[in-house]
Amino acid sequence: TKALLNAKIGTIGVSPYTRGRKKMLAGYTFPSNFDWVVIVEKDEQKAYLVVSKMVNGLITFAMLGLVIAVAGAVMFANRIGRPILEIGRVVKQVGKGELDVRVNIRKSQDEISALGKQINQMITGLNERFQLQKFVSEQTIDAIKRADDGGICLGGERNTATVLFSDIRGFTAFSEKHEPETVIKMLNMYLRVQAKIVHKYMGDIDKYVGDELVAVFQEKDMVRNAILCAAEIHQEVARLNKEQPWDIRVGIGINTGEMIMGAMGSEERM
Repeated sequence: TKALLNAKIGTIGVSPYTRGRKKMLAGYTFPSNFDWVVIVEKDEQKAYLVVSKMVNGLITFAMLGLVIAVAGAVMFANRIGRPILEIGRVVKQVGKGELDVRVNIRKSQDEISALGKQINQMITGLNERFQLQKFVSEQTIDAIKRADDGGICLGGERNTATVLFSDIRGFTAFSEKHEPETVIKMLNMYLRVQAKIVHKYMGDIDKYVGDELVAVFQEKDMVRNAILCAAEIHQEVARLNKEQPWDIRVGIGINTGEMIMGAMGSEERM
């Protein structure tokens, strides 16, 4: 029958039909030299077995390919997304003022790692600037913020302000009788207390000169704030003397008037 079908002799055809509830597929031919017909029938499912296997194989490979694609996408997203989320977390903490955080740098030398290194360098620079701010007054920081692209220029402008000068009495005699480490400890202890009170009354510490503290008060209640600050400094120094083996005395002077406020020195060091 296969030979007849393959030889394409006479009329050849394939027709589906149903026998009972079973779907069948029949192939038939009318040989030209015979007056009878040759019929081959087969269960339709078996007849299309190869096609079914091909379709099933195609579905299997498609699903496998989809799984591989999804897994690859997850791995790629994890490789890219996790470092970005880490950078976002660190930047958010820096925005809150936490300058001790750092981005965990991956070993790979890609753009994300380079970005992480730059973020860490930026945080280091911010931390350095934050630490440097402790060595200058708030007026200096405000002047830097107000300066144009050319930076701060030498000179100043006339303003009315109240200045408080606080000086430890007998400091020279004290430093001659004690070790340098003890002198520094005492200075930091008493200056720290005074600085806290100055900030409480909205003063700005302009500088420390040895055992002296210079604070500037401005705005509406500057005179009153400076006087209240001085009175509380005397109270706190007396309290501190009771806790320490030293008898420290502080002299305070207050002056209000017009003054030139600005930068002096040289362009390299003001």
